Amino acid sequence: MASGEVITEADAERSITRRKQRIRDLINANGWMDALRQIADDKQISPDPKCLAVLFHRLAFKYNGEGWYDVHPLVA
Repeated sequence: MASGEVITEADAERSITRRKQRIRDLINANGWMDALRQIADDKQISPDPKCLAVLFHRLAFKYNGEGWYDVHPLVA
């Protein structure tokens, strides 16, 4: 929630911090850190259910339509 009539840089930073906390909690609660590390290293998705869950929850993205993947910038 912005505290005034316009969104300030502090409002945006607070929103980003809150989102990062929620993402971190989601990753920790589901044990997805190893899957994210694998995606970051290999730039590929394996058929492992955890890798597929990470993709489903948009914590990793397919880039450039060429079949390579990487983790969400807030996760990185």
